[in-house]
Parts: sequence; C-alpha cells; structure tokens
Amino acid sequence: MTEERRGGMSVDLSSRKVLVTGGGSGLGRVLAEDFAATGADVHVCGRRMDPLQRVADSADNISAHQLDVTDEAATDRFFAAIGPVDIIIANAGIAESAPLHRTSAEMWHRIMSINLTGCFLTFRAGLQQLRDAGQDWGRLIAISSITGLSGHRYASAYSA
Repeated sequence: MTEERRGGMSVDLSSRKVLVTGGGSGLGRVLAEDFAATGADVHVCGRRMDPLQRVADSADNISAHQLDVTDEAATDRFFAAIGPVDIIIANAGIAESAPLHRTSAEMWHRIMSINLTGCFLTFRAGLQQLRDAGQDWGRLIAISSITGLSGHRYASAYSA
C-alpha cells in the first residue's frame, strides 16, 4: 500500500484510476505526478505526445495518451479503451488574450471548444463508463481560473 501525506491527510489511491486531461505540463503534470505518488493508476492525455510521454516517464504508474478532448468520437473511443476512471480531472485548457472588440469568433470558438466543450465531453464519456460499470464512487473535477470570477479586460473569451 502506498501512502503519502497531502495537506495533513493520509491518502492511499492505489485502487483508483485517475485521468488528467492537459496532463503534459504545468498544473496537469503536477497533478499527475502527485496522484501517481499516492499509488493511483494515472492516465494523462493531451494533443502533444512528447510532453505527455515525459510525464509518463516520471513514474511507472503513469501512462500517456494522445487525445483531442474537443473530438467527441475520439473521446468516447478513448474511454471505451481505458475503461472506467474513478477520478477525472478536466484540466485541458488554453488562454488567448485580446480585448473584447478585437476577439475574433475563431478565437472565441477555439477557447470555448477546449476549455468548456472539452470538459463536457470528457465528463460525459467518463461518467457513462462509470455508470455502465455499475460503480457507485467517482469524482469529476474541473480545473478553472480565478479569471472567471474577477475578469480581465484582455481575457473576455477566457473569462467566460
């Protein structure tokens, strides 16, 4: 049994499967490595395989998968392939800056597609796998930004 001290709590997730979208860098990488340290079977996914593989190489219980979370069919196939996931962390996201009057529709759709629709598609497919397997325990965690609460004049699409 693997046990770590996190925030004053003893955590053992050796019987759990964890998915971190956008797990190739930044917060996603840290989350993946921390969950791996608790003994969880961790899967990281994203669009670029090289950074994902570097994360997977950091621990024996992390595996890397290329996935565009905006692709509904690919997301459904991904969950069908890996099976039920106990903890799903929707961390994939992008940020682009422009004042509202200079924000193109393309920029708006790109940000919404990854940051919002990607989260929805990931959660929907993952939750369906859990329900189909008859599992009664699971967690869906959406990573967001304080910018959604406070706003920023050059991040209107990102703040939405």
